[in-house]
Amino acid sequence: MESTARPGLDNIEHIFNKGHFAAYVWRSFSAAAGITTDHTLLPQLISQWW
Repeated sequence: MESTARPGLDNIEHIFNKGHFAAYVWRSFSAAAGITTDHTLLPQLISQWW
């Protein structure tokens, strides 16, 4: 993350992949699909689903 980032603002990776709610949603759906989501960056996670 850049040093000029304002505190309290989340990046796309956090909102859609690493945040608590996003991680819960990904785990819920990935378990049914047999996809591993641990320690995966958002672009790799999306391409696994595609």
